[in-house]
Amino acid sequence: MLLCGDDHAAKSSLAAHRSEHVLVTAMAPVLYPATTDEILSFGQYGRALSRVSGLYVGMKTVTDTLHYFGRARARQGLEERPR
Repeated sequence: MLLCGDDHAAKSSLAAHRSEHVLVTAMAPVLYPATTDEILSFGQYGRALSRVSGLYVGMKTVTDTLHYFGRARARQGLEERPR
């Protein structure tokens, strides 16, 4: 997975940054979670997509989502089973 943390308003960094052009250049499908719960579930979906397709999968997060403090619940039943 390609994890990109964007800071559009330059709140946490010296310069604003956008990663769309990097992910498009890599020709990677992009997941864009809007909540902390989605970061966890999209990570699992992205891993599965990457394994099935053989491609890198990008996940783009923004400052507002990452700076939000909250609880996230991991869903049960999605853990990998031994083969």
